[in-house]
Amino acid sequence: MRRNLLLTASLGAIALTLTAQGAFAQDAENERSSQLDDVIVTAQKRSQSLQEVPISVTALSAETLERARIIDLEGVATRTPNFVIGHDGPTTPELTIRGIGSTDREAGSDRSVVVFEDEVYIGRTGASTFDLFDLERVEILRGPQGSLFGRNVVGGAVHLIRAKPDSDPMVRIQGTLGDRNLAELRGVVNGPIVDDLDGRLSFSTRRQDGYYYNRVIGRRSNDSEGTSVRGQLRWRPDDATDVILALEAGTDSVDGLASTLTQGAVSDADFAAALAPYGYTPSPDPFVSDNRQFGSLDRDNYAASLRVTRDFGAVSMTFLPAYRYTDYSELRDVAGVGFSGSGTGVKGFESTEIVDETYRAFSAELRFSSNTDSALQWVAGLYTLDEAVDRDQIRERQANRAISRPLFDQYNDVRSYAAFANGRWAVTDRLGVTVGARYTIDERNFGLDVTDTLTAAQRAAIIAEVGQAPSLSPAAEEFSTEQSKTFERFTPEISLDWQMTDDFLIFGKVGTGFKSGGFVGLGATQADAERSFDPETVINYEIGAKTQ
Repeated sequence: MRRNLLLTASLGAIALTLTAQGAFAQDAENERSSQLDDVIVTAQKRSQSLQEVPISVTALSAETLERARIIDLEGVATRTPNFVIGHDGPTTPELTIRGIGSTDREAGSDRSVVVFEDEVYIGRTGASTFDLFDLERVEILRGPQGSLFGRNVVGGAVHLIRAKPDSDPMVRIQGTLGDRNLAELRGVVNGPIVDDLDGRLSFSTRRQDGYYYNRVIGRRSNDSEGTSVRGQLRWRPDDATDVILALEAGTDSVDGLASTLTQGAVSDADFAAALAPYGYTPSPDPFVSDNRQFGSLDRDNYAASLRVTRDFGAVSMTFLPAYRYTDYSELRDVAGVGFSGSGTGVKGFESTEIVDETYRAFSAELRFSSNTDSALQWVAGLYTLDEAVDRDQIRERQANRAISRPLFDQYNDVRSYAAFANGRWAVTDRLGVTVGARYTIDERNFGLDVTDTLTAAQRAAIIAEVGQAPSLSPAAEEFSTEQSKTFERFTPEISLDWQMTDDFLIFGKVGTGFKSGGFVGLGATQADAERSFDPETVINYEIGAKTQ
Protein backbone atom coordinates (compact mmCIF):
# COMPACT_ATOMS: atom_id res chain seq x y z
CA MET A 1 0.00 0.00 0.00
CA ARG A 2 1.32 3.41 -0.97
CA ARG A 3 -0.01 6.77 0.16
CA ASN A 4 0.18 9.70 -2.22
CA LEU A 5 0.01 13.34 -1.17
CA LEU A 6 -1.22 15.43 -4.08
CA LEU A 7 -1.08 19.22 -3.99
CA THR A 8 -2.39 21.10 -7.01
CA ALA A 9 -2.64 24.84 -7.59
CA SER A 10 -4.19 26.14 -10.81
CA LEU A 11 -5.50 29.65 -11.51
CA GLY A 12 -5.67 30.35 -7.82
CA ALA A 13 -7.65 27.23 -6.99
CA ILE A 14 -5.83 24.93 -4.56
CA ALA A 15 -6.88 21.35 -3.92
CA LEU A 16 -5.34 19.04 -1.33
CA THR A 17 -6.02 15.36 -1.82
CA LEU A 18 -4.85 12.43 0.26
CA THR A 19 -5.43 9.11 -1.47
CA ALA A 20 -4.61 5.52 -0.69
CA GLN A 21 -3.75 3.46 -3.72
CA GLY A 22 -3.42 -0.28 -4.12
CA ALA A 23 -2.36 -1.97 -7.34
CA PHE A 24 -4.32 0.49 -9.47
CA ALA A 25 -7.27 -1.81 -10.08
CA GLN A 26 -8.90 0.50 -12.60
CA ASP A 27 -12.10 -0.06 -14.46
CA ALA A 28 -11.23 -1.54 -17.86
CA GLU A 29 -13.60 0.69 -19.74
CA ASN A 30 -12.07 3.82 -18.22
CA GLU A 31 -8.62 2.59 -19.25
CA ARG A 32 -9.78 1.98 -22.81
CA SER A 33 -11.45 5.38 -22.91
CA SER A 34 -8.29 7.19 -21.80
CA GLN A 35 -6.30 5.64 -24.61
CA LEU A 36 -8.73 5.80 -27.53
CA ASP A 37 -11.22 8.63 -27.10
CA ASP A 38 -10.19 11.41 -29.47
CA VAL A 39 -6.44 10.91 -28.93
CA ILE A 40 -4.41 12.93 -31.44
CA VAL A 41 -1.05 11.40 -32.44
CA THR A 42 1.85 12.48 -34.64
CA ALA A 43 3.05 9.02 -35.63
CA GLN A 44 3.09 10.13 -39.28
CA LYS A 45 4.66 13.57 -38.64
CA ARG A 46 1.27 15.27 -38.76
CA SER A 47 -1.59 15.50 -36.26
CA GLN A 48 -4.16 12.75 -36.78
CA SER A 49 -6.78 10.92 -34.77
CA LEU A 50 -5.38 7.67 -33.40
CA GLN A 51 -8.42 5.86 -34.78
CA GLU A 52 -7.64 7.02 -38.32
CA VAL A 53 -3.88 6.28 -38.45
CA PRO A 54 -3.26 3.18 -40.61
CA ILE A 55 -0.34 1.85 -38.58
CA SER A 56 -0.04 -0.18 -35.39
CA VAL A 57 0.46 2.36 -32.61
CA THR A 58 -0.40 2.54 -28.92
CA ALA A 59 -0.91 6.00 -27.42
CA LEU A 60 -0.82 6.58 -23.67
CA SER A 61 -2.32 9.92 -22.74
CA ALA A 62 -1.17 12.15 -19.90
CA GLU A 63 -4.21 11.00 -17.90
CA THR A 64 -3.25 7.33 -18.33
CA LEU A 65 0.35 8.01 -17.36
CA GLU A 66 -0.78 9.90 -14.27
CA ARG A 67 -3.43 7.43 -13.13
CA ALA A 68 -1.18 4.38 -13.58
CA ARG A 69 1.84 6.19 -12.08
CA ILE A 70 3.99 5.41 -15.09
CA ILE A 71 7.35 7.04 -14.42
CA ASP A 72 9.72 5.07 -16.67
CA LEU A 73 9.87 2.94 -19.81
CA GLU A 74 9.21 -0.23 -17.80
CA GLY A 75 5.83 1.21 -16.86
CA VAL A 76 5.10 2.04 -20.50
CA ALA A 77 5.88 -1.57 -21.47
CA THR A 78 3.34 -2.93 -18.97
CA ARG A 79 0.60 -1.04 -20.84
CA THR A 80 1.75 -1.81 -24.38
CA PRO A 81 1.13 -5.09 -26.21
CA ASN A 82 4.22 -6.63 -27.88
CA PHE A 83 6.60 -4.24 -26.06
CA VAL A 84 8.99 -5.95 -23.64
CA ILE A 85 11.98 -4.62 -21.71
CA GLY A 86 14.69 -7.01 -20.53
CA HIS A 87 17.45 -6.04 -18.13
CA ASP A 88 21.18 -6.53 -18.37
CA GLY A 89 21.82 -3.50 -16.16
CA PRO A 90 20.36 -0.06 -15.37
CA THR A 91 22.10 1.55 -18.36
CA THR A 92 21.38 -1.22 -20.87
CA PRO A 93 17.67 -2.10 -20.93
CA GLU A 94 16.88 -4.40 -23.84
CA LEU A 95 13.89 -2.89 -25.67
CA THR A 96 12.00 -5.39 -27.83
CA ILE A 97 8.91 -4.84 -29.99
CA ARG A 98 7.33 -7.82 -31.73
CA GLY A 99 10.36 -9.91 -30.90
CA ILE A 100 12.88 -7.55 -32.53
CA GLY A 101 15.45 -5.98 -30.23
CA SER A 102 19.16 -5.65 -29.44
CA THR A 103 21.31 -7.16 -26.71
CA ASP A 104 24.68 -5.74 -27.81
CA ARG A 105 25.54 -2.75 -25.61
CA GLU A 106 29.02 -1.91 -26.91
CA ALA A 107 29.90 1.27 -28.85
CA GLY A 108 30.20 -0.22 -32.34
CA SER A 109 26.54 -1.10 -32.87
CA ASP A 110 23.09 0.48 -32.72
CA ARG A 111 19.73 -0.37 -31.24
CA SER A 112 16.81 -1.99 -33.09
CA VAL A 113 14.11 -0.21 -31.04
CA VAL A 114 14.77 3.48 -30.56
CA VAL A 115 13.49 6.11 -28.12
CA PHE A 116 12.63 9.56 -29.49
CA GLU A 117 11.89 12.64 -27.40
CA ASP A 118 9.85 15.21 -29.31
CA GLU A 119 11.04 13.59 -32.56
CA VAL A 120 14.70 13.74 -31.47
CA TYR A 121 16.62 10.48 -31.88
CA ILE A 122 18.32 9.07 -28.75
CA GLY A 123 20.82 6.52 -29.97
CA ARG A 124 21.99 4.94 -26.67
CA THR A 125 19.67 3.19 -24.22
CA GLY A 126 21.78 4.54 -21.38
CA ALA A 127 20.77 8.03 -22.50
CA SER A 128 17.05 7.22 -22.62
CA THR A 129 16.35 5.64 -19.22
CA PHE A 130 15.34 8.86 -17.49
CA ASP A 131 12.25 9.68 -15.43
CA LEU A 132 9.10 10.33 -17.44
CA PHE A 133 7.35 13.44 -16.21
CA ASP A 134 5.25 16.30 -17.59
CA LEU A 135 4.44 14.44 -20.80
CA GLU A 136 1.53 15.09 -23.12
CA ARG A 137 1.53 11.45 -24.26
CA VAL A 138 3.67 8.48 -25.23
CA GLU A 139 3.36 6.81 -28.63
CA ILE A 140 4.69 3.30 -29.26
CA LEU A 141 4.97 2.49 -32.97
CA ARG A 142 5.26 -1.21 -33.81
CA GLY A 143 7.26 -2.46 -36.74
CA PRO A 144 9.77 -0.66 -38.97
CA GLN A 145 9.15 3.05 -39.53
CA GLY A 146 11.42 3.30 -42.53
CA SER A 147 10.29 6.51 -44.19
CA LEU A 148 9.49 9.01 -41.43
CA PHE A 149 11.42 8.00 -38.30
CA GLY A 150 14.16 6.35 -40.26
CA ARG A 151 17.49 5.39 -38.76
CA ASN A 152 17.60 2.06 -36.88
CA VAL A 153 13.86 1.82 -36.32
CA VAL A 154 13.60 -1.79 -37.51
CA GLY A 155 11.63 -3.10 -34.54
CA GLY A 156 9.69 0.00 -33.63
CA ALA A 157 9.90 3.35 -31.90
CA VAL A 158 8.97 4.78 -28.52
CA HIS A 159 8.08 8.45 -28.90
CA LEU A 160 7.90 10.68 -25.81
CA ILE A 161 6.00 13.93 -26.39
CA ARG A 162 6.48 16.67 -23.81
CA ALA A 163 3.69 18.93 -22.61
CA LYS A 164 4.22 22.31 -24.29
CA PRO A 165 4.03 25.83 -22.86
CA ASP A 166 0.80 27.74 -23.36
CA SER A 167 -0.83 30.94 -22.12
CA ASP A 168 -2.95 29.34 -19.37
CA PRO A 169 -1.38 30.12 -15.96
CA MET A 170 -0.90 26.94 -13.95
CA VAL A 171 1.11 25.74 -10.96
CA ARG A 172 1.03 22.08 -10.00
CA ILE A 173 3.03 20.31 -7.31
CA GLN A 174 2.70 16.63 -6.46
CA GLY A 175 4.48 14.77 -3.68
CA THR A 176 4.55 11.05 -2.99
CA LEU A 177 5.62 9.10 0.09
CA GLY A 178 5.76 5.31 -0.03
CA ASP A 179 7.36 2.11 1.10
CA ARG A 180 11.15 1.71 1.26
CA ASN A 181 11.31 5.39 2.22
CA LEU A 182 10.10 6.57 -1.18
CA ALA A 183 10.11 10.37 -1.38
CA GLU A 184 9.12 11.99 -4.65
CA LEU A 185 8.34 15.56 -5.61
CA ARG A 186 7.21 16.78 -9.04
CA GLY A 187 6.13 20.17 -10.18
CA VAL A 188 5.10 22.27 -13.16
CA VAL A 189 4.86 26.04 -13.57
CA ASN A 190 3.30 27.25 -16.83
CA GLY A 191 1.99 30.51 -18.21
CA PRO A 192 2.65 33.73 -20.11
CA ILE A 193 5.87 35.69 -19.55
CA VAL A 194 5.25 38.65 -21.88
CA ASP A 195 3.09 39.13 -24.93
CA ASP A 196 3.56 36.28 -27.42
CA LEU A 197 6.02 34.46 -25.09
CA ASP A 198 4.99 31.58 -22.82
CA GLY A 199 7.13 29.52 -20.49
CA ARG A 200 7.00 26.15 -18.77
CA LEU A 201 9.29 24.86 -16.04
CA SER A 202 8.96 21.30 -14.77
CA PHE A 203 11.00 19.22 -12.37
CA SER A 204 11.11 15.79 -10.80
CA THR A 205 13.13 14.55 -7.85
CA ARG A 206 12.95 11.07 -6.40
CA ARG A 207 14.77 8.82 -3.92
CA GLN A 208 14.03 5.33 -2.58
CA ASP A 209 15.79 2.66 -0.57
CA GLY A 210 16.83 -0.47 -2.44
CA TYR A 211 15.03 -3.78 -2.18
CA TYR A 212 18.14 -6.04 -2.23
CA TYR A 213 20.32 -7.05 0.70
CA ASN A 214 23.98 -7.94 0.06
CA ARG A 215 24.82 -10.63 2.61
CA VAL A 216 28.51 -10.72 1.66
CA ILE A 217 29.09 -7.02 2.40
CA GLY A 218 26.24 -6.77 4.91
CA ARG A 219 24.40 -3.80 3.39
CA ARG A 220 21.14 -2.97 1.67
CA SER A 221 21.77 -2.26 -2.01
CA ASN A 222 20.14 -0.53 -4.97
CA ASP A 223 19.29 2.71 -3.18
CA SER A 224 18.41 5.17 -5.94
CA GLU A 225 17.94 8.89 -6.34
CA GLY A 226 17.59 11.30 -9.24
CA THR A 227 16.63 14.84 -10.18
CA SER A 228 15.55 16.22 -13.56
CA VAL A 229 14.66 19.77 -14.65
CA ARG A 230 13.21 20.93 -17.95
CA GLY A 231 12.60 24.50 -19.10
CA GLN A 232 10.76 25.59 -22.25
CA LEU A 233 10.08 28.91 -23.93
CA ARG A 234 7.43 29.24 -26.64
CA TRP A 235 7.31 32.29 -28.91
CA ARG A 236 4.31 32.87 -31.16
CA PRO A 237 4.71 36.32 -32.70
CA ASP A 238 1.87 35.69 -35.16
CA ASP A 239 -0.62 32.99 -36.12
CA ALA A 240 1.80 31.44 -38.61
CA THR A 241 4.94 31.09 -36.45
CA ASP A 242 5.62 28.80 -33.51
CA VAL A 243 9.09 28.57 -31.93
CA ILE A 244 9.87 26.32 -28.95
CA LEU A 245 13.22 26.24 -27.16
CA ALA A 246 13.68 23.38 -24.68
CA LEU A 247 16.54 22.82 -22.24
CA GLU A 248 16.80 19.94 -19.81
CA ALA A 249 19.25 18.46 -17.34
CA GLY A 250 19.16 15.44 -15.10
CA THR A 251 21.32 13.41 -12.77
CA ASP A 252 20.70 10.06 -11.14
CA SER A 253 22.62 7.48 -9.14
CA VAL A 254 22.25 3.98 -7.73
CA ASP A 255 24.18 2.89 -4.64
CA GLY A 256 24.80 -0.82 -4.98
CA LEU A 257 23.95 -2.82 -8.13
CA ALA A 258 22.71 -6.26 -7.20
CA SER A 259 22.82 -9.28 -9.46
CA THR A 260 21.88 -12.82 -8.44
CA LEU A 261 22.67 -16.29 -9.72
CA THR A 262 19.52 -17.89 -11.16
CA GLN A 263 18.90 -21.59 -11.62
CA GLY A 264 17.02 -21.26 -14.88
CA ALA A 265 16.00 -24.53 -16.53
CA VAL A 266 18.65 -26.60 -14.73
CA SER A 267 17.32 -29.28 -12.39
CA ASP A 268 17.75 -28.94 -8.63
CA ALA A 269 20.22 -31.85 -8.57
CA ASP A 270 22.37 -30.52 -11.41
CA PHE A 271 22.34 -27.00 -9.94
CA ALA A 272 23.49 -28.29 -6.55
CA ALA A 273 26.15 -30.48 -8.17
CA ALA A 274 27.56 -27.58 -10.18
CA LEU A 275 27.97 -25.44 -7.05
CA ALA A 276 29.17 -28.20 -4.70
CA PRO A 277 32.91 -27.85 -5.55
CA TYR A 278 32.76 -24.23 -4.48
CA GLY A 279 30.96 -24.80 -1.20
CA TYR A 280 28.43 -22.19 -2.25
CA THR A 281 24.69 -22.18 -1.56
CA PRO A 282 22.59 -19.32 -3.02
CA SER A 283 20.02 -17.72 -0.81
CA PRO A 284 16.44 -18.93 -1.40
CA ASP A 285 15.38 -15.28 -1.14
CA PRO A 286 15.59 -13.72 -4.65
CA PHE A 287 16.25 -10.32 -3.07
CA VAL A 288 19.38 -11.41 -1.24
CA SER A 289 22.56 -11.03 -3.30
CA ASP A 290 26.10 -12.33 -2.91
CA ASN A 291 27.98 -9.67 -4.88
CA ARG A 292 31.57 -9.15 -3.77
CA GLN A 293 31.60 -5.81 -5.59
CA PHE A 294 28.91 -3.55 -4.15
CA GLY A 295 28.58 -1.58 -7.37
CA SER A 296 27.37 1.89 -8.26
CA LEU A 297 25.99 4.06 -11.05
CA ASP A 298 26.36 7.82 -11.56
CA ARG A 299 24.84 9.45 -14.64
CA ASP A 300 24.31 12.96 -16.03
CA ASN A 301 22.01 13.90 -18.92
CA TYR A 302 21.76 17.22 -20.78
CA ALA A 303 19.69 18.10 -23.82
CA ALA A 304 18.71 21.14 -25.87
CA SER A 305 16.36 21.44 -28.81
CA LEU A 306 14.80 24.15 -30.95
CA ARG A 307 11.60 23.61 -32.89
CA VAL A 308 10.60 26.22 -35.48
CA THR A 309 7.28 25.81 -37.29
CA ARG A 310 6.13 28.23 -39.99
CA ASP A 311 2.83 28.14 -41.87
CA PHE A 312 3.21 29.44 -45.44
CA GLY A 313 -0.39 28.76 -46.38
CA ALA A 314 -0.49 25.66 -48.57
CA VAL A 315 2.79 24.39 -47.05
CA SER A 316 4.15 24.23 -43.52
CA MET A 317 7.83 24.11 -42.58
CA THR A 318 9.40 22.50 -39.50
CA PHE A 319 13.05 22.91 -38.52
CA LEU A 320 14.29 20.83 -35.59
CA PRO A 321 17.95 21.01 -34.46
CA ALA A 322 18.84 19.23 -31.20
CA TYR A 323 21.82 18.27 -29.04
CA ARG A 324 22.11 15.59 -26.33
CA TYR A 325 24.95 14.72 -23.97
CA THR A 326 25.06 11.79 -21.55
CA ASP A 327 27.91 10.69 -19.33
CA TYR A 328 27.84 7.79 -16.88
CA SER A 329 30.12 5.61 -14.77
CA GLU A 330 29.02 2.13 -13.74
CA LEU A 331 30.60 -0.58 -11.59
CA ARG A 332 28.81 -3.88 -11.18
CA ASP A 333 29.39 -7.48 -10.23
CA VAL A 334 28.10 -9.35 -13.27
CA ALA A 335 28.37 -12.88 -11.83
CA GLY A 336 26.23 -12.44 -8.72
CA VAL A 337 27.95 -15.22 -6.79
CA GLY A 338 29.83 -15.22 -3.53
CA PHE A 339 32.71 -17.64 -3.92
CA SER A 340 36.34 -16.79 -4.36
CA GLY A 341 39.70 -17.86 -3.01
CA SER A 342 43.43 -18.15 -3.50
CA GLY A 343 46.07 -20.81 -3.87
CA THR A 344 46.96 -23.26 -6.63
CA GLY A 345 43.81 -25.30 -5.92
CA VAL A 346 41.46 -22.31 -5.88
CA LYS A 347 37.84 -22.84 -6.82
CA GLY A 348 36.39 -19.41 -7.50
CA PHE A 349 34.52 -17.33 -9.99
CA GLU A 350 34.11 -13.57 -10.19
CA SER A 351 33.17 -11.22 -13.02
CA THR A 352 33.16 -7.45 -12.59
CA GLU A 353 32.47 -4.82 -15.24
CA ILE A 354 33.59 -1.19 -15.01
CA VAL A 355 32.19 1.18 -17.65
CA ASP A 356 32.73 4.86 -18.35
CA GLU A 357 30.71 6.08 -21.34
CA THR A 358 30.10 9.45 -22.94
CA TYR A 359 27.46 9.99 -25.63
CA ARG A 360 27.12 13.12 -27.76
CA ALA A 361 24.66 13.64 -30.58
CA PHE A 362 23.68 16.57 -32.75
CA SER A 363 20.77 16.13 -35.15
CA ALA A 364 18.78 18.39 -37.42
CA GLU A 365 15.67 17.85 -39.50
CA LEU A 366 14.13 20.19 -42.04
CA ARG A 367 10.78 19.14 -43.47
CA PHE A 368 7.85 20.52 -45.37
CA SER A 369 4.29 19.24 -45.29
CA SER A 370 1.04 19.95 -47.06
CA ASN A 371 -1.34 22.23 -45.23
CA THR A 372 -4.54 22.00 -47.25
CA ASP A 373 -7.60 19.76 -47.39
CA SER A 374 -6.70 18.36 -50.81
CA ALA A 375 -6.80 14.65 -51.62
CA LEU A 376 -2.99 14.46 -51.37
CA GLN A 377 -1.42 14.94 -47.94
CA TRP A 378 2.37 14.77 -47.97
CA VAL A 379 5.53 15.21 -45.87
CA ALA A 380 9.10 15.50 -47.24
CA GLY A 381 12.41 16.53 -45.74
CA LEU A 382 16.11 16.15 -45.01
CA TYR A 383 17.82 14.79 -41.89
CA THR A 384 21.35 14.68 -40.52
CA LEU A 385 22.91 13.18 -37.39
CA ASP A 386 26.43 13.53 -35.96
CA GLU A 387 26.85 11.02 -33.13
CA ALA A 388 29.85 10.03 -31.00
CA VAL A 389 30.24 7.33 -28.34
CA ASP A 390 33.37 6.97 -26.18
CA ARG A 391 33.25 3.84 -24.02
CA ASP A 392 35.92 2.47 -21.66
CA GLN A 393 35.00 -1.03 -20.54
CA ILE A 394 37.08 -3.10 -18.10
CA ARG A 395 36.26 -6.79 -17.72
CA GLU A 396 37.74 -8.13 -14.47
CA ARG A 397 37.32 -11.91 -14.28
CA GLN A 398 38.35 -14.95 -12.29
CA ALA A 399 37.51 -18.52 -13.32
CA ASN A 400 39.29 -20.73 -10.79
CA ARG A 401 42.99 -19.89 -11.40
CA ALA A 402 42.40 -17.95 -14.63
CA ILE A 403 42.45 -14.22 -13.87
CA SER A 404 42.24 -11.28 -16.30
CA ARG A 405 41.59 -7.54 -16.32
CA PRO A 406 41.66 -6.14 -19.90
CA LEU A 407 40.45 -2.69 -20.96
CA PHE A 408 38.39 -2.29 -24.14
CA ASP A 409 38.72 1.38 -25.10
CA GLN A 410 36.07 1.97 -27.79
CA TYR A 411 35.00 4.96 -29.80
CA ASN A 412 32.35 5.18 -32.47
CA ASP A 413 31.62 8.24 -34.63
CA VAL A 414 28.67 8.20 -37.02
CA ARG A 415 27.55 10.77 -39.54
CA SER A 416 24.18 9.99 -41.01
CA TYR A 417 22.31 11.72 -43.83
CA ALA A 418 18.81 11.01 -45.13
CA ALA A 419 16.13 12.30 -47.46
CA PHE A 420 12.55 11.17 -46.99
CA ALA A 421 9.03 11.62 -48.33
CA ASN A 422 5.64 10.25 -47.44
CA GLY A 423 2.23 10.94 -48.97
CA ARG A 424 -1.34 9.74 -48.69
CA TRP A 425 -3.75 9.92 -51.61
CA ALA A 426 -7.45 9.89 -50.69
CA VAL A 427 -8.89 7.76 -53.51
CA THR A 428 -12.37 8.26 -52.04
CA ASP A 429 -13.69 9.71 -48.80
CA ARG A 430 -13.09 6.32 -47.14
CA LEU A 431 -10.23 4.75 -49.12
CA GLY A 432 -6.63 5.92 -49.09
CA VAL A 433 -3.19 4.83 -50.31
CA THR A 434 0.04 5.88 -48.57
CA VAL A 435 3.47 5.61 -50.16
CA GLY A 436 6.71 6.58 -48.46
CA ALA A 437 10.44 6.13 -48.80
CA ARG A 438 13.74 7.14 -47.20
CA TYR A 439 17.32 6.99 -48.42
CA THR A 440 19.92 6.79 -45.63
CA ILE A 441 23.71 7.05 -45.71
CA ASP A 442 25.66 6.17 -42.55
CA GLU A 443 29.39 6.88 -42.36
CA ARG A 444 30.81 4.98 -39.38
CA ASN A 445 34.30 5.38 -37.88
CA PHE A 446 35.17 2.88 -35.18
CA GLY A 447 38.25 2.42 -33.02
CA LEU A 448 39.20 -0.20 -30.43
CA ASP A 449 42.27 -0.40 -28.19
CA VAL A 450 42.69 -3.50 -26.03
CA THR A 451 45.26 -3.28 -23.23
CA ASP A 452 46.09 -5.15 -20.04
CA THR A 453 45.42 -2.98 -16.98
CA LEU A 454 47.45 -5.21 -14.63
CA THR A 455 50.87 -3.84 -13.73
CA ALA A 456 53.99 -6.01 -13.70
CA ALA A 457 53.84 -6.10 -9.89
CA GLN A 458 50.19 -7.17 -9.92
CA ARG A 459 50.91 -9.91 -12.46
CA ALA A 460 53.79 -11.20 -10.32
CA ALA A 461 51.57 -11.24 -7.23
CA ILE A 462 48.87 -13.22 -9.06
CA ILE A 463 51.41 -15.78 -10.27
CA ALA A 464 52.71 -16.18 -6.72
CA GLU A 465 49.19 -16.53 -5.33
CA VAL A 466 47.49 -18.93 -7.77
CA GLY A 467 50.45 -20.40 -9.64
CA GLN A 468 49.29 -19.21 -13.05
CA ALA A 469 49.91 -16.07 -15.11
CA PRO A 470 46.88 -13.84 -15.80
CA SER A 471 45.45 -13.63 -19.30
CA LEU A 472 43.55 -11.05 -21.38
CA SER A 473 40.28 -13.02 -21.50
CA PRO A 474 37.84 -12.39 -23.13
CA ALA A 475 40.49 -10.85 -25.43
CA ALA A 476 43.26 -12.96 -26.91
CA GLU A 477 45.80 -10.22 -27.61
CA GLU A 478 46.59 -6.55 -27.10
CA PHE A 479 45.99 -4.42 -30.18
CA SER A 480 44.85 -1.06 -31.53
CA THR A 481 42.76 -0.58 -34.65
CA GLU A 482 40.66 2.01 -36.47
CA GLN A 483 38.11 1.18 -39.14
CA SER A 484 35.71 3.12 -41.37
CA LYS A 485 32.79 1.92 -43.41
CA THR A 486 29.76 3.44 -45.13
CA PHE A 487 26.34 1.81 -45.12
CA GLU A 488 23.44 3.03 -47.22
CA ARG A 489 19.94 1.79 -47.88
CA PHE A 490 16.65 2.69 -49.57
CA THR A 491 13.62 1.86 -47.39
CA PRO A 492 10.21 2.14 -49.10
CA GLU A 493 6.76 1.42 -47.67
CA ILE A 494 3.18 1.31 -48.91
CA SER A 495 -0.13 0.97 -47.13
CA LEU A 496 -3.84 0.88 -47.91
CA ASP A 497 -6.54 2.02 -45.52
CA TRP A 498 -10.31 1.66 -45.74
CA GLN A 499 -12.61 3.47 -43.31
CA MET A 500 -15.56 1.06 -43.56
CA THR A 501 -17.61 3.05 -41.03
CA ASP A 502 -16.93 6.07 -38.86
CA ASP A 503 -15.55 3.83 -36.12
CA PHE A 504 -14.11 0.88 -38.06
CA LEU A 505 -10.82 1.04 -40.01
CA ILE A 506 -9.10 -1.74 -41.94
CA PHE A 507 -5.54 -1.31 -43.17
CA GLY A 508 -2.72 -3.27 -44.76
CA LYS A 509 0.93 -2.29 -44.92
CA VAL A 510 4.22 -3.49 -46.35
CA GLY A 511 7.17 -1.62 -44.83
CA THR A 512 10.94 -1.90 -44.64
CA GLY A 513 13.42 -0.92 -41.98
CA PHE A 514 17.19 -0.49 -41.94
CA LYS A 515 19.67 -0.72 -39.07
CA SER A 516 23.21 0.28 -39.90
CA GLY A 517 26.00 -2.30 -39.83
CA GLY A 518 28.86 -1.90 -37.39
CA PHE A 519 31.78 -3.42 -35.52
CA VAL A 520 32.19 -5.69 -32.50
CA GLY A 521 33.10 -3.64 -29.44
CA LEU A 522 34.64 -6.59 -27.54
CA GLY A 523 36.67 -8.14 -30.35
CA ALA A 524 38.98 -10.85 -29.05
CA THR A 525 41.59 -10.25 -31.76
CA GLN A 526 42.48 -7.44 -34.12
CA ALA A 527 41.07 -9.46 -37.00
CA ASP A 528 37.75 -9.78 -35.15
CA ALA A 529 37.64 -6.06 -34.43
CA GLU A 530 38.35 -5.12 -38.04
CA ARG A 531 35.63 -7.36 -39.43
CA SER A 532 32.36 -5.42 -39.79
CA PHE A 533 28.93 -6.96 -39.63
CA ASP A 534 26.22 -6.31 -42.21
CA PRO A 535 23.22 -4.00 -41.84
CA GLU A 536 19.96 -5.41 -40.57
CA THR A 537 16.97 -5.10 -42.89
CA VAL A 538 13.39 -5.93 -41.95
CA ILE A 539 10.43 -6.36 -44.31
CA ASN A 540 7.15 -6.13 -42.43
CA TYR A 541 3.77 -7.36 -43.74
CA GLU A 542 0.84 -6.22 -41.68
CA ILE A 543 -2.96 -6.35 -41.81
CA GLY A 544 -4.94 -4.73 -39.04
CA ALA A 545 -8.22 -3.23 -37.96
CA LYS A 546 -9.19 -0.49 -35.54
CA THR A 547 -12.58 -0.20 -33.96
CA GLN A 548 -13.92 2.14 -31.35
